[in-house]
Amino acid sequence: MDGRMRLSVLSVLLLLAIAACPQVAFSQVAQITGRVTDATEAVTPDATIIVTNEQTGIATHATTNNAGYYAVPQLKPGTYQIEVVAPGFRSLTRTGINLSVEQVARLDFQLEIGEVTESVEVVGAAPLLESSRPTVGQVIENKRIVDLPLNGRNPFQLATLTPGVVSFSSFGTPQMGGGRNATSEVQLDGTSNTAAENNVGINSIVYTPSVDSVEEFKVEVNTLSAEYGRFSGGVINMVTKSGTNQIHGSSYWFHRDDALDANNFFANRAGLEKSGFKRDQYGGSLGGPLVRDRTFWFVGFERTNSRSQDVFTGTVPPEAWRRGDFSNLRDANGQPITIYDPATLREDPNNPGQFIRDPFPNNVIPPDRINPVARNVLEFYPEPNTEPTNPNTFANNFVSGGSDPSDNYRVDSRIDHNFSEKWRTFLRYSVNPSEGQSFIPWDNPAAPGTVGDGVNTSVALNHTYILSPTVVADLRYGFGRNANDRRNFSDGFDLTQLGFPQSYMEQAAINGLNFPRFDMGGTTMNIGASDWSKVKNIVMNHVVSGSVTKHMSRHTLKFGAEWRKLFVNFEQHGQPSGGLDFNRAWTQREINTSNNLEGFPMASFMLGLADDATMSHTVASASESSYWAFYVQDDWKITDRLTMSLGLRYDVDIPRTERFNRQSFFDIDAPSPIASQVSASSLCPACGDLRGAMGFVTPDNRGQAPADKNNFGPRLGLAYQLTNSTVLRTGYGISYMPSVMQAAGTTGTSGMQGFTSSTTGNFTFDNMRTIHTTLENPFRDGFNLPLGPDGGAATDLGFGIGASFFDNTRSGKIQQWNLNIQQQLPGDLLVEVGYLGNRGTDLPDGDGGRSFNQLSPELMALGPDLLELVDNPFYGVITDSTSSLSQRQVNRNQLLRAFPQYTSVSSGRKSGATSEYHAMTLRADKRFSKGLSVLVSYTFSKLMDDASSTVSWIGPIADSRLDHTNRDLEWSLSSMDVSSRFVASWVYELPFGRGRRFGSGASGVLDFLIGGWQTNGILTLARGTPLFITGVPNDTGIFSGQRAVRDDRSAHISGGTRDERINQWFDTSVFSLPEPFTFGNVSRTLPDVRNPGIRNLDLSFFKNYAVGDRFTVQYRLEMFNALNTPQFGSPNTDIQSSNFGVITSAGAARQIQMAVKLIW
Repeated sequence: MDGRMRLSVLSVLLLLAIAACPQVAFSQVAQITGRVTDATEAVTPDATIIVTNEQTGIATHATTNNAGYYAVPQLKPGTYQIEVVAPGFRSLTRTGINLSVEQVARLDFQLEIGEVTESVEVVGAAPLLESSRPTVGQVIENKRIVDLPLNGRNPFQLATLTPGVVSFSSFGTPQMGGGRNATSEVQLDGTSNTAAENNVGINSIVYTPSVDSVEEFKVEVNTLSAEYGRFSGGVINMVTKSGTNQIHGSSYWFHRDDALDANNFFANRAGLEKSGFKRDQYGGSLGGPLVRDRTFWFVGFERTNSRSQDVFTGTVPPEAWRRGDFSNLRDANGQPITIYDPATLREDPNNPGQFIRDPFPNNVIPPDRINPVARNVLEFYPEPNTEPTNPNTFANNFVSGGSDPSDNYRVDSRIDHNFSEKWRTFLRYSVNPSEGQSFIPWDNPAAPGTVGDGVNTSVALNHTYILSPTVVADLRYGFGRNANDRRNFSDGFDLTQLGFPQSYMEQAAINGLNFPRFDMGGTTMNIGASDWSKVKNIVMNHVVSGSVTKHMSRHTLKFGAEWRKLFVNFEQHGQPSGGLDFNRAWTQREINTSNNLEGFPMASFMLGLADDATMSHTVASASESSYWAFYVQDDWKITDRLTMSLGLRYDVDIPRTERFNRQSFFDIDAPSPIASQVSASSLCPACGDLRGAMGFVTPDNRGQAPADKNNFGPRLGLAYQLTNSTVLRTGYGISYMPSVMQAAGTTGTSGMQGFTSSTTGNFTFDNMRTIHTTLENPFRDGFNLPLGPDGGAATDLGFGIGASFFDNTRSGKIQQWNLNIQQQLPGDLLVEVGYLGNRGTDLPDGDGGRSFNQLSPELMALGPDLLELVDNPFYGVITDSTSSLSQRQVNRNQLLRAFPQYTSVSSGRKSGATSEYHAMTLRADKRFSKGLSVLVSYTFSKLMDDASSTVSWIGPIADSRLDHTNRDLEWSLSSMDVSSRFVASWVYELPFGRGRRFGSGASGVLDFLIGGWQTNGILTLARGTPLFITGVPNDTGIFSGQRAVRDDRSAHISGGTRDERINQWFDTSVFSLPEPFTFGNVSRTLPDVRNPGIRNLDLSFFKNYAVGDRFTVQYRLEMFNALNTPQFGSPNTDIQSSNFGVITSAGAARQIQMAVKLIW
């Protein structure tokens, strides 16, 4: 621990030691409040309140104040007995009080005159109404967690039972209350269960406990108390199980097998067999007393073994192509494709300024023209082994099958100890090792595939001190760690086997050798290691937090603080041994034209002419950041019916540093180091005042940007009990997202430019008129190696800038507000109708960010002249021969950019985006009683924004800009807008058999047949997210993704059969490609066309057999997508695809899982 960390920890502890004030308990606990009066409703001060946990026997004491009020915080979720004792009155005892996580239960008592030795006992559960808090959320109690059908047994999946919660990805946290996905907070046993992810500004979940280790959790989506921060939508508070005075446990085996599953819709349609799959999940839990009424233990174990049978289908070159014979080359319709010889390039006499080539005779490349490296690579392609699906293109002439093994286990262990009535503690340790391997479709190093292993670890330590009947202190420590190591199947491959020079191999060996990636433009399958597939990372999160709660008069005060230290040790390589892309351009007749019947990527490959070659150079980073928070909360009982919640939270994210100071930042206003060597001209207006330079952190100034110290988050809420069964609640609050400056890795926009680099192999410098190099030496000009701070302000001159923009690092600001009314009805039923609002500002841009390459619309009017080669003012100034700006001539558009000395300049994931969310919600929650529990949630909402997600792979995201100088044009429906979502879940123990409503007197055999049946289910009906059009070509880098053009008709299609809709989900004729050098007009997302949405029923049936008084054997049949409803995927939105508007994929068909479980 270094001095700065030691000082930070001591500061937190000092703060907690001197704080003598306080709100309600922290996330993993509950609280009971209320008022004690006599028969005349006069207050009863100094009455003793004894709250006893019925499972553990642990008692907590409190005393009513002069106003008759009491508060008992820091109560673990469970069942309690409350005893009220006061001189001159009969004692009053209430049993069966079930408390949930985060619940503030209001229980008032009226005492009768009499002797203390006389007692009155009543039985009654805690009220369903939330009359003391404005927070909007839902408790998922243990009965639902263990009984509802869960495919994969991940308890976090049940968070979507809450109104306003949607999950788009298995990674990270869900989207909650209109906030960003992967930016919510998750807490496990009162401490943070999230960690910084490699990509900036998002959260990953550190650890997922097994279902049988979870007691319950609460999902809160709006107007949280000030003790919570660092979220954009809400918080999930999960509590693990602990031991009790009785030994309780379970053992189980869950089994899934493809033999029981239905076939995928499209596989069935094509006559294909269903994919093989087997999964076994087995384990158990056990807990009990070590010392009765004092020390308790709990252990849970679960192992998961999965085997997915995958089928790989691809296109491999037929034998004739491997010899250079393309005489049978055809398109899908049987039209011949001609390949042209790049060595015959000449100016077109009929079209001055254009260049043409002659065809290869008979469409055959002579053997002596086949590149030797290409010849060697072809040896690693597998041979065709099946009839092609299209004989003209030889498409899908290779099929291979195999398994994806994946194994993991998890252990949860916890010990709770009570040193005394006033001092309690618990320690939990959880660990989850895993290993797996992707399917390897053929047996040689060129096959794509990875193997990997990892370990997730979570620790929670809590101390609770009852300093007096009205003062409680709480101190917590949490630790989370994720470690993963994923390796390529071809690690260590000798590149000289392919004919690459020794210098190539030596350079690749720095980041790890593997088979290079060869991309054949989609005409034949790619071979070699996939980009970014090799990764090694260790992510850690230390959390120290605490609070002091003081109950006085009508106020419950809470002061607290929190400190986090986040670490990301990360290593990932894009193309460590090189990636080479081939297209038709080198072998088509004319340059800068596109004709699908001219040229072929495989032919370009065999000539050794790539369109692009890249080798990445990346260091392993060691990033860290800190986070501080201070808060105060006051729950003020203004009257018996009106409670006001007032809070203020102050957040500070200290920007990341790197252990060895390997960080940089791009200053767009700084004079360029070569500004004095160039001058303004009509061809290069910016050269007169050339701006933009790279800066580096130093040991004395380690930060890339200053901390945002303006993050004050007030919270205000009101809860008014209109009647004994009706509560009106409202609230407003401000919170702040995880900072884009938190610890991150080397990819994305973390600011390690200068320490990471990429070398581009330039096969031509004059738009394919002449050949600069071939495949034997794709990097003949050397390698663009990272120089670190030695490169100075001139770092990456002549190359691209995209990872070091920090001119706006404000934390995303979230404003939330709500209004709802709750009504408690007979039958333990609560109904809530409400409105939720959420507005986000300074949110991170998505992957696309802003491109400074874009020219103004006025300059775009120059049209094809922008492709003209002109004299390069940087010739002789930028001297790195691997840069295109070192050549005598460059394209005219390059010199018209804002930063012409760089090939590209863009800023991704930078603060500045905005979102707005409005929702009407309905929730009906029937607490489990008489064998039935039901939860119904409905959300009708609208989410709009100008950037929908921080990173593209964690959810649907439309991140291409229409005009990078006008953000207002991006305002549209969010690509994560789910405007209507209905979820109903139930747990129902059928009322048949002994002790039930029907057949209560059944004999043993009859009871065995009709008793013990149970059914459970989750029904989800949700509208799809808006579509967005992709695939619009980019004009020579002038745009960062153009948009399509649409006419004024609606693209929505109504009616039609299912097959008709699948083949044309929307009217594609509405859209067209923009004219070159023009903007399109399509909005970022389409307002009139959405994805198919969700219609899904998960259903389970149980048969419970009692074995003696303590044991129950449970047999389960669980069905996911029980009705086998096709869950259609997104239609193809690539405007240039032959499948544009066609749906070609569907989610899982019906899957069946069987299980047996022993419970005691």
